[in-house]
Amino acid sequence: MGFLLKAGFWFGVVLLFLPKHPGALQTQRDAAQVSAQSLIDVAEQAAQFCKDQPSICNAASETSKLATSYLNTAADELNSKALKPNPNSRHHQ
Repeated sequence: MGFLLKAGFWFGVVLLFLPKHPGALQTQRDAAQVSAQSLIDVAEQAAQFCKDQPSICNAASETSKLATSYLNTAADELNSKALKPNPNSRHHQ
């Protein structure tokens, strides 16, 4: 019985996201295709820019690596603090 309830629920969720008009699906496909082509164009332009200005791309790459390192360090610090039990907490008595 639980399976039928869960299946009915998820079927209803899927129905909510289906387009109401058959033409809307084609419009969504067209939009996705345009978005994909735009993404490819931007990637090609970025690659050409890096060919023309390699020093700027190298500096951006190093900055990105540094930022990633800082973010990973901050995330590790937050995780270690989250995993430590709080001695002032009443739940650990």
